Parts: sequence; structure tokens; C-alpha cells
Amino acid sequence: MRWLAVVSVVLLGLVTGGTAAATFGTDDYPYRAAAVDRGDAWGFLTRECTSFVAWRVHVDLGVTDFTNHYRGGHFGDARNWAANARRIGLRVDSTPTKGAVAVFPPGVAGAGGYGHVAIVLSSTQNTVTVEDYNFEDDWNNYRPYRYGQHTEPARSLSFVHF
Repeated sequence: MRWLAVVSVVLLGLVTGGTAAATFGTDDYPYRAAAVDRGDAWGFLTRECTSFVAWRVHVDLGVTDFTNHYRGGHFGDARNWAANARRIGLRVDSTPTKGAVAVFPPGVAGAGGYGHVAIVLSSTQNTVTVEDYNFEDDWNNYRPYRYGQHTEPARSLSFVHF
């Protein structure tokens, strides 16, 4: 049990200390081997899409104070991210750019009732390629709580720009 406490402290230090070197497009999420749905360093649940995106925003985008309650808001479930981002003054639009957060409303591109969020890796005129966690698709053989990349039509998505 002591080793678990040590590993938890080391992981927390990596993800909150700003020293972790994350890389877009790879499964370098620090909670990838953690138990599912435990609290993470940003106030989300481990191995859920929101936790993965919070980590990318924190480490890759350099928004080191990002948490579930960033700027007094409450991001919560993925379906709330676009409205909350607008409310706290972040730009939300229909233009995908690398590093933006893609927000999938419930029922769009297979997103469940809680919606889905992902990080934009690239885009074309009509599609967006994203990376995420807990999106059941053929990338991860329909196994939840895993890393994935997929390309989806961009037309029904919103994009949050930090």
C-alpha cells in the first residue's frame, strides 16, 4: 500500500508541477494505468475524457491554473464545457485549431448522454482529427477508458480555445 502512496505523490508532482513533458498525439496521460473514476489533480475523474483534456490543457497548452472550477466556472461533464467556457470569457466557435478542445454534444458522433471532449490534433475543411480518452471506437476495439484518435465531421462540434 505504501508504494501506491508513493506512486500517487510522484504522479501528482508530475502533473501539477509543470515539469511533465506531454506530447500531442501520444498516450502519455499520467493516469492511463490508474483505477477508473478516481479524483484527479484537476477535479475530474481519472480515465474519463474530461480528465485527459484537463491534463492536456494544463501541461501542453500551459494553462497551469486550469481545474474543473477554472475562473470561477464549473466545467463538469463534457456536455457543459462549451457553455461554461463562454460564460467565463473563453472563445468558443466552430473553427478547429490544433490544441483546441472539441466539444461533442450528446448523441453527436457517438457521444453518450454526458457528451464528450477531445483535443484537436489536426483538421481539414470538413473534418477534425482528435485524441481523447474513453471514446468507444475502432481505434481501441470498443474498449472504454483507453486512449484513442479518430476523425469526425467538424460541422456539429464546438471548439474551445484557451
